[in-house]
Amino acid sequence: MARETPAQLPLGTSRGIRVILEGGDLAAVEAAAVEMKLRFGARFAVTGRRLSPDRQALRISASLLANIDTAMDAEGARQWTPPESSAPAPGEGDGRTGGS
Repeated sequence: MARETPAQLPLGTSRGIRVILEGGDLAAVEAAAVEMKLRFGARFAVTGRRLSPDRQALRISASLLANIDTAMDAEGARQWTPPESSAPAPGEGDGRTGGS
């Protein structure tokens, strides 16, 4: 009987990324995969599961199709502001509020 291959999303595209979930709490790792599937729907697919040799840790490999809109929704626009733009411009003072 032919072995069925796991669902995979196209990692070769600019929007496809690999996600690794790994930890010693097997149930928590599985729960994280389920939460990601609920959050991302068809854009998230588990591609493999592997137990460590001592069977004390679980590693789940997955694919995720993502774009900047997804990232902005998850993290908020503030997370995407380049660090150099957060400093006050020359001549704008020391950045403290109030007083003169």
